[in-house]
Amino acid sequence: MKNIFLLPTDKVSVLYKRNDLNTLHLGDFDICKPNDELRTNYYIYITNDEKIKDDEYYLSWQDYFNPPKFVIYVKVSGVNGNGKKIILTNDPKLIEDGVQAIDDEFLGWFVENPSCEFVKTESLNVGDGKLGYIICKPQEKTKQENLEIAVKKLESDCLKTLRNHGVELSDEAVCTINQNGIELGISAIGKYAEKGYKMAFASNIELYAKTYNDKTGLGRNENEIDFGSSGSFNPSNRESYWRTIHASSILKNWGLASDIVNLYCRKYLDLVYQE
Repeated sequence: MKNIFLLPTDKVSVLYKRNDLNTLHLGDFDICKPNDELRTNYYIYITNDEKIKDDEYYLSWQDYFNPPKFVIYVKVSGVNGNGKKIILTNDPKLIEDGVQAIDDEFLGWFVENPSCEFVKTESLNVGDGKLGYIICKPQEKTKQENLEIAVKKLESDCLKTLRNHGVELSDEAVCTINQNGIELGISAIGKYAEKGYKMAFASNIELYAKTYNDKTGLGRNENEIDFGSSGSFNPSNRESYWRTIHASSILKNWGLASDIVNLYCRKYLDLVYQE
């Protein structure tokens, strides 16, 4: 659930949006000039679901404005039904009235991650019955996670390239890429999918890349294909059917398909070595 809110302000702020680029920035000077046509100043508010006490600020969505907008209130007697307590901000008025200030480190992080709409916060007792808050920024992806994401995109791009160059592929086609070749098949379903398998059993064909680098040992001396034997089957057997169709289409477009296999195995190697 969203708990980070950006509201425009006509007051000075180091946080601003470039209207021409639609990007967030921090000023490299003390304040941004108000009413600047090229940028709009913003305050950021982080909320939580704690009970709102008297004299505490909260944010509430009001649809009787045209257009509807979030409005900041201070509790006097009651709270609007959708009110969320403001616990952190860079709004100097609220900070002056006791709301905890957001530190520069988080502001810098948020400018680099402007699509983030939620952060976990932890409360701690700072004395005199008052609570302070720590922002737990989402953890950055590890190097391995980034590599896995990049490889998945590479595999998706490979399937698109094969299709765009006339190779007939199932709508359920999947592939895996390594430095030696590409395994092509259709997606697993049923018990195999439940066990975490990506590719359906006996639907795969192996497309081997041609060696171009003795140091890495990429592929083989020539492009080759291996699709085993499906034995006797009829078209209702999806795995054997698409294994045959894929192999046939690859062979009909052998020169072009081989170039694509070599290209994407090379891309995989570059990606791994870069990481």
